[in-house]
Amino acid sequence: MIIRSRNEGGINSLCGYQIRFESKTGPNTRLTYCTTGVLLRKLQLDASLQHVTHVIVDEVHERSVQSDFLLIILQQLLKQRSDLKVILMSATLDAQKFSSYFDHCPVINIPGRTFPVEVYHVEDIVEMTGYIIDEDSQYSLKQSELVQEESTSLNITERGGNQTQVDVFWTKDDISTIDLTNLSVDDYSMKTRNSITRMNMRRINMDLIVESLLYIEKSDQFKDMKGAVLIFLPGLSDITELYELLNSDRRFSDHNRCRIIALHSVLSSSDQSEAFTIPPDGVRKIVLSTNIAETGITIPDVVFVIDTGKVKENRYIETSQMNCLEEVFISKANCKQRQGRAGRVQNGVCFRLFTKQMYNDMKPYTVPELLRVPLEELCLHIMKCNYGKPEVFLSSALDPPQSQVINRAMSLLYQIGACIEGEILTPLGQHLATLPVHVRIGKMLIYAAVFGCVEPVAVIAASMTDKSPFIVPIGKLDAVNNAKQSLALSASDHLTLYKAYNGWKLAQSQSRSAEMSYCQKNFLKRNTLLEIDNVKSDLLKLLSNIGFCTTQKKQYAQSEIEKDGVLLITKHKNTTELDSKTIAKVKAVLTAGLYPNIAKVTYEAPVDAAVNPDQKVCVTETQQGPAHVHPSSVNRNLQANGWLVFHEKVKSSRVYLRDTTLVSPYPLLMFGGEIHVQHTEQLLNVDDRIKYKSYARTGVIFKELRKLLNDLLARKLEEPTLHIEGDSLVLLIEELLTSERKR
Repeated sequence: MIIRSRNEGGINSLCGYQIRFESKTGPNTRLTYCTTGVLLRKLQLDASLQHVTHVIVDEVHERSVQSDFLLIILQQLLKQRSDLKVILMSATLDAQKFSSYFDHCPVINIPGRTFPVEVYHVEDIVEMTGYIIDEDSQYSLKQSELVQEESTSLNITERGGNQTQVDVFWTKDDISTIDLTNLSVDDYSMKTRNSITRMNMRRINMDLIVESLLYIEKSDQFKDMKGAVLIFLPGLSDITELYELLNSDRRFSDHNRCRIIALHSVLSSSDQSEAFTIPPDGVRKIVLSTNIAETGITIPDVVFVIDTGKVKENRYIETSQMNCLEEVFISKANCKQRQGRAGRVQNGVCFRLFTKQMYNDMKPYTVPELLRVPLEELCLHIMKCNYGKPEVFLSSALDPPQSQVINRAMSLLYQIGACIEGEILTPLGQHLATLPVHVRIGKMLIYAAVFGCVEPVAVIAASMTDKSPFIVPIGKLDAVNNAKQSLALSASDHLTLYKAYNGWKLAQSQSRSAEMSYCQKNFLKRNTLLEIDNVKSDLLKLLSNIGFCTTQKKQYAQSEIEKDGVLLITKHKNTTELDSKTIAKVKAVLTAGLYPNIAKVTYEAPVDAAVNPDQKVCVTETQQGPAHVHPSSVNRNLQANGWLVFHEKVKSSRVYLRDTTLVSPYPLLMFGGEIHVQHTEQLLNVDDRIKYKSYARTGVIFKELRKLLNDLLARKLEEPTLHIEGDSLVLLIEELLTSERKR
């Protein structure tokens, strides 16, 4: 939050703010608004917060990893500082649980000023609209899930004496009169009770959403109520489906009566800005959104909310070591947040597409993020701040994570060389803890500084910490994929992104119109590119502060002066040209940071193989099983032997690899897992997974180069002022990596 009243926010103001890479505070500042991450980094420098009297934590119910981490520290800090005041705030808070955690501290309830919202559940909606679900509807349960079926097999003799066996199923029950609900027979008709019985609540019923919208427009109860409709949907695929359904329906396609707006992070800013614009009288605005509209943004004129009760939630599956974007039912707290969006400016209405009984059975609150995501960064910070062993420290959390999740996080930190036995940070780990990125990305940045390719790697790292600049306008998926393929470079999503960024910087240096034209042609979101550019510069600055990237520091300082001068832009010469040597080094650095996220390339025929017989879908074999390259990747139809390094593995409709790059043997031998040399068979094995036929001395050479590089890095990490750019060993490894491409 940024305070603007009384000219606050300036360097001499009483109120200021600080976010990840920006600070507006001064010597007179007494109140600082900041992110949780900023406060945690302040604690690294001042563990007792000596110059702080009050800490106010807002939206504490969201239970992010950082907020739960902060609560542990504050709980312990309060035992040392009786003068420190901590205030926890939320509109939907399990107050007693938090109070107990903080030694039964007092709870203050402050009434809100929202307008009343009338809530209707799916049984009410069906009763009001008269909606009937067809037996063959995609939203209907199968007959076998509702009634006891009987079956038999019949032999049918066809003309010519041929016999065919046919399975026959039947039931004595009348499926149109089945009532498996507990709904009151006085309040709900048989037709409604039967529809609710047969409705598949696991699926989002798009037909019922349309019926609800029509009822809002036509019924005497609601037709005179002005205001927007906000529909909560789990993800982009659901938003796209409903958007296309409504736009193809003549009852909603007239823009003089209805405006349909999709709200999602991958959509263009121009589309999303319409969500906050109040339309003329007589025009109904319908906004389709994910849970970002729960608390992250406020659409001022919302009067109706249609809540599907679903959300896509990041979860980490320990057994498969994979991030899973899973569609789950929301909690009661989320329901209340969504309901409240309809009561901001006047009395509102909330339609819930789930039964009242389902609402009563929902979890009171969302599962804390600490219990469902990887914990490497958190363990790194715990050791950096000398809070003791991560497992012991996290046992004090409001909801402690399982020990095996912590053990796996520690295993990764050991694997990348961030800590040693005894849970002590190495020099590499100390530096990684100072970089506000995932440990893999931090390692990439440090290696990139060593090998002189830090600018492109910083851009790639910035996109990994934020989101892809490529947008997908509704109905233009094929055009987006074609545009991305036209930019594709060296079978690498990472290098393709940097090439797109380079093109944007060139267009930006020419004119604003050239920049906008480039973004439109290549389906790029300018705001995201600007954010990537800012984060890149900040990452370079952070690297410089810890003794790396000294040559880049001069370029950055010059860029800052030019920004404040007449040109007001960064010159294109500050980007790096993607020649073969740079490509080889970037791929090697990606391998160093992302390993062991690596998969062997295989193939399978596409679904439309009859139409495109020559096109194959790229499938891979990971350590935990098969996975497809994501459809948005430039490698989705890759036809090459070898290995792909990837940023993450996710599960949605199937298991996908995101952000992949095809890498050659030398980077894997130089930066991969342990090398095993089989002298007699003349085989080199990397982690017993990757096998190369080669002379044994090749493996011995790579093992020795690794040792020499580790020694050099140890010296650099122990002495940050040590200059290793141009070191003979670094130049030798660069030449080795480049020679493989030439060969």
